[in-house]
Amino acid sequence: MRRKKFWLTISLATLMGGVIFAQQKQFSGTVKDDSNFPLPGASVIVKGTAIGTSTGIEGEFSIDASVGDTLVFSFMGMEDKLLPLVEGMPVIDVMMTAAQGQELEEVVVTALGIKKEKSTDCDSALIPLL
Repeated sequence: MRRKKFWLTISLATLMGGVIFAQQKQFSGTVKDDSNFPLPGASVIVKGTAIGTSTGIEGEFSIDASVGDTLVFSFMGMEDKLLPLVEGMPVIDVMMTAAQGQELEEVVVTALGIKKEKSTDCDSALIPLL
């Protein structure tokens, strides 16, 4: 009797695990700006989770999520876009628009944290010729 209960419990646990993971689907698509240029490096995150990815060089992405989740698309200088996932979405193409009033005017580059090393090249030393 105990052996039967053990195998029944194992079987149910296996079935439930399969059902839970079966709800996850892979969604893919591209992210472009309003001029139809791809946005490489845009963030695609499942809202409320730590699941996310970034777009490739052509703006393409692929992410595992469940129907009913919301994807958050973000890129520097662009307005965030929220997209709820519904059943039957074959490909997700997102068009992002520039954020109003948040343009970068200048960028400051500093040398903070760069350490100068002592040079031991032949250029810096006098070598007598015989």
